[in-house]
Amino acid sequence: MENNTWIKLYRKVIEHEVFHDETAFRVFMWILCTVDYKSGTKRSGRFWASEILDIKPITYYYILKRLEKKYDLITQVSNNRFTTITVKNWKNYQMPDNNTDNNKITTGQQQNNTTQEYKNKEYKNIHKKKKTLKKEKTYTKENLSIQAVSHLACSILSSSVIVLLFLV
Repeated sequence: MENNTWIKLYRKVIEHEVFHDETAFRVFMWILCTVDYKSGTKRSGRFWASEILDIKPITYYYILKRLEKKYDLITQVSNNRFTTITVKNWKNYQMPDNNTDNNKITTGQQQNNTTQEYKNKEYKNIHKKKKTLKKEKTYTKENLSIQAVSHLACSILSSSVIVLLFLV
């Protein structure tokens, strides 16, 4: 039995008459959670199952009969060693509906949109860096003038003042 699979259970289960038969409902939920997720079948011995469910073997036997005859939720085929239980309408408990398909589409679109937004932001950041690099001037002996020296001195002084403020 795989513990990482799921079953679909509708809220209308509380309107079904098996909901009011506590022991039968408990056994049915156990069957739903332990059957093969592909086929909806399970092999079970009544002594083994009754030990797990903490009920008497004869009680388990009668509950299976009720689930089959009265509630029409399972079918069972018995031999002298075990009982093969099949959940009727297993696909109703297992197959996804249109909402899950729609959810997959929406999730995929959301991931694509997020990736595109990330790429756009990254492009804008790179573009801003290029603009600031163009604005910054590099001073060499050829383009060094009085105006450039005063601009350089002001920027050095303002950055050193900021550094001094952080140190204090």
